[in-house]
Amino acid sequence: MVGVPPVGTGRKLLYLTWSLLVLALAYVAPYTLLAGVEGMELYAFWALLAVTHIIVSYAYVRFGGDDSWTRP
Repeated sequence: MVGVPPVGTGRKLLYLTWSLLVLALAYVAPYTLLAGVEGMELYAFWALLAVTHIIVSYAYVRFGGDDSWTRP
C-alpha cells in the first residue's frame, strides 16, 4: 500500500531518538550540568547512562525491534 509505513517504523524512530538523546547527554551534560562536580559523581552519571541504554537496547532488540535479521 502506498503511504503506509512498514511495521515497526515507529519503534525504530523512537529508539533512534532515544539513542541520539543518550549520545547528546553523554557529551553535553558533563561539560554543562556536571562541570563543577568532583569525585565519583561523573563516573556514576556515565555508568547510569550506559546501563540504562544497555537495558533499553536489550528490550528493543528482544521485544520490539525488527526481527528480520533472525528469519531465514
